[in-house]
Amino acid sequence: MNNAMLIFKMKLFELLRQPSYVVGTMVFPSLFFLFFAQPNAKTPQAANLLMGSFAAYAFLGIIFFQFGVDLANEKSRPWFRYQKSLPISEGSIFFGRILAALVFAFLTEVLLIIVINISTEVDISFLSYLRLSLYLCAASLPFAFLAISIGKLCTAKSALPISNMIYLSLSFLGGLWIPPNALPESIQRISEWMPTRYFVETAWHFSVGFDFQWKSLIGLLAWGILFLFLSLIASKISGRKIRL
Repeated sequence: MNNAMLIFKMKLFELLRQPSYVVGTMVFPSLFFLFFAQPNAKTPQAANLLMGSFAAYAFLGIIFFQFGVDLANEKSRPWFRYQKSLPISEGSIFFGRILAALVFAFLTEVLLIIVINISTEVDISFLSYLRLSLYLCAASLPFAFLAISIGKLCTAKSALPISNMIYLSLSFLGGLWIPPNALPESIQRISEWMPTRYFVETAWHFSVGFDFQWKSLIGLLAWGILFLFLSLIASKISGRKIRL
């Protein structure tokens, strides 16, 4: 646990020293909401639904950057090889990194919620905010495994475009930008099986008050197991110096 907390502090301070990362990752979801979603938040229920969607989108972006792009970039640095020689387990490194990612994701969500409260008639209790945040922290874990697979297999140059392609596609297909019933009919059928759809459906339970769907939780867990398996395979492949 001590090693994990050291990794957490190191990663947190490292990211705080990068203004472009702090501003870019924290501000972008709020700007994206104002440009594309705020005009559709005409009722409290619509505002609540969009808040849950964009909060999930904010967490997803932080996770993909931390475990996809940042991990791929880190592999090319001397520190990565030095870290391998230290008596620190992979579990401690992962735990410290996920804690740092969740801190930034939570701060991004807070900024987003402030913007939504100012610009819409959102109607949600503080307790629901807290439950939504705790849920998103826990439910982001499967996507961390997917992003690890990208970070392990990709080079520093290819990680960003590949991460963006997967992250943006999953966001659209899962209904994080546009409610699923507003998607084209052919896309709606695909959306029902997307991990991001399962991810956001439970977020809507907390933000809007929709009925809790066990199917969504089980579906996200199933995808999480698959992504964990992929990350383990990616770790083995990366040890053989195969890079995309």
